[in-house]
Amino acid sequence: MSDAKEPQPPRFAVQRAAGKSWKTIYLAEEQAASTQVFHEMIRLKPTGFFRLIRLEYDPNAQEGALEFHWKLISLHDPRKSVVAKNVALQKKGRRRRSGEKTPIPLRIYLLAIVLGVVAAIALWLRLGVGGGLNLVLQ
Repeated sequence: MSDAKEPQPPRFAVQRAAGKSWKTIYLAEEQAASTQVFHEMIRLKPTGFFRLIRLEYDPNAQEGALEFHWKLISLHDPRKSVVAKNVALQKKGRRRRSGEKTPIPLRIYLLAIVLGVVAAIALWLRLGVGGGLNLVLQ
């Protein structure tokens, strides 16, 4: 075995925030493909945190270990993005509809009440005018 480690090409990763850590969504050796995926993720979820990083192999890593140094290329912070703020405002706008009137299904309510009264009268007549009361009292 030779002591010289083979040089690794730089890699590019797209990551999304997951709590206090980052999850890798996409990893490639071409920056153009990673940049395209990065912008697509921002388009799909403008309120999410995403970053595009460059990974460079650490030649001083221990034997058998793959260690990388990373450099931030681009960061999407929805708190500073105009697009994300517009999406957030639209979502808030959907929830607040206090001034908008909601139609009440009065016909359905009336039909349910009438059917209930008719069923109660039919049951009362079926048991008999006085017979139903006597069954309950006995």
